[in-house]
Amino acid sequence: MNLFKLQSEPHSLTYGGLKMRGRVAFSAFCVGSLLFLGQAALAESLKLPGVFSDHMVLQAGEPVTVYGSASPGEGIGIALGDRKGVAMANPNGRWQVKLPALEAGGPYELAVVAGQDKIVFRDVMVGQVWFCSGQSNMLMTVKQAGITVSDDALAGQSIRFITAPFNVAREPERKLDATWSVLDKSNVEKFSAVPCVFATELKKKLNGPIGIIVSAAPGSPVHSWISPAGLAGLPEGRSKLSNFEEQFQAFTKFREQKLAALGKDHNELEVWNQEADVAFEQGHNVIPPPPAASLYNAMISPFVPYAMRGVLWYQGEINVSKPEGYEKLFTTLMHDWRRKWRKPHMPFLFVQLPPAGDRSEAPSTTSKLARIRDAQAKASLSPSTYMVSAIDTIQSKTANWHDSDKQLIGQRLAHLALSTQYNKPFPFKGPTLDSAVAEGEKVRLRFRNTTHGLTMTGGDLKGFAVAGEDKKLVWAQSQIDGDTVIVWNKLIKKPSLVTYSWADNPDGNLYNGDKLPAIPFRAAVVHNPVK
Repeated sequence: MNLFKLQSEPHSLTYGGLKMRGRVAFSAFCVGSLLFLGQAALAESLKLPGVFSDHMVLQAGEPVTVYGSASPGEGIGIALGDRKGVAMANPNGRWQVKLPALEAGGPYELAVVAGQDKIVFRDVMVGQVWFCSGQSNMLMTVKQAGITVSDDALAGQSIRFITAPFNVAREPERKLDATWSVLDKSNVEKFSAVPCVFATELKKKLNGPIGIIVSAAPGSPVHSWISPAGLAGLPEGRSKLSNFEEQFQAFTKFREQKLAALGKDHNELEVWNQEADVAFEQGHNVIPPPPAASLYNAMISPFVPYAMRGVLWYQGEINVSKPEGYEKLFTTLMHDWRRKWRKPHMPFLFVQLPPAGDRSEAPSTTSKLARIRDAQAKASLSPSTYMVSAIDTIQSKTANWHDSDKQLIGQRLAHLALSTQYNKPFPFKGPTLDSAVAEGEKVRLRFRNTTHGLTMTGGDLKGFAVAGEDKKLVWAQSQIDGDTVIVWNKLIKKPSLVTYSWADNPDGNLYNGDKLPAIPFRAAVVHNPVK
């Protein structure tokens, strides 16, 4: 039975018991009586962001929000299977319709009507949608990462993806020049490696399609992904917005010059990767980064409020040159996006940064990369926030973080999602320091997440350093003792500080029985009072 019923009054309509008049009623009538006749209509004023296209994946089990623009005051009618809805474009021409949730499956057609305009999206699936953002390590392709994707993973056209183009904007936008694609042999090598592995791992364990949205940018600092309103709530955010126009012009000019020098066959990602590597080696940014909020405006805003299961985040490299305040900015970003999507518990799954640079012969006291990792570990304590470690994804005395093992990182993210979001029995937590207590001249380290015990790879246990009251770190001897580790150095009589893998490129080898690496740490030693 058609939910839309034409009334005797001109341009009047009842929908689900609600009486509507005027252009909204007309549009709803179009949905009920014309939409499925296959009559082609050219949508002149009616527009939707590119996230709405053929082959899209809509989030299962959550209300489906469809949004776009039309002439101000225009009535909009939406139909998705047996779900129908209506809205009216506001004075700015924006409109939004929320449809009841659907279970995983498809294909469907999503039809949108406004006056004489009609758009129909075909091969629409309903499944699990994940939003992937961050820097170049999130963008690096399957081909660049040297990953092989099996035919089984590509079978059934069940994995679909959309990649936002790298862009900046002065104000939040709805425009998005991208469309969904079905993952297959023709395009898999160009698909982002970490999201690809993540999606193929989810496909093995979940029923229904997997939708992956990739919106990431090389060389992008965390504050460029936060909305103007989100930044305005922080003193450091307001300071970053204070000279926005100057930063915006400097960045766009630099980018235009770089692209012009490269010519038509440029690979912009590789250029930004090279610049980021130089920035790390020199200890400061040698390129003007995308300005505060500019990436949010161009590459996040068009996706709000498209329904999704959660976020994958792999970022922080460009912030290493100035790690101060990273924890606050990152947690602000998470709160900001949750507010924008109106999902206060939207899951954030992120990657703690891998090794980079040369391995140090002496224990580090100044590693900025270690400080970023520490800030990430602290941010992971936020509700609905989860971290995977990449500390062991490069095994080299000289490391480039673009060489991190994307296969391993994607698998760890997938296991994290399967465990925390889909109730599948996958381990995802490595040993995490719980306490460091002095026992005479030695320190006993207790860890969480040691259900299957502690172990190590290679020969002797390594990666630990200890300091006395002067705070000067020296390498420590260490041994596993049950679910604890004991560390010491015979020259240190009263240990006050202990670290593990606290370096740009550490070589620690402590794991738990689930083959997950221990999280790097720097901790004060507690001396129990003499009884």
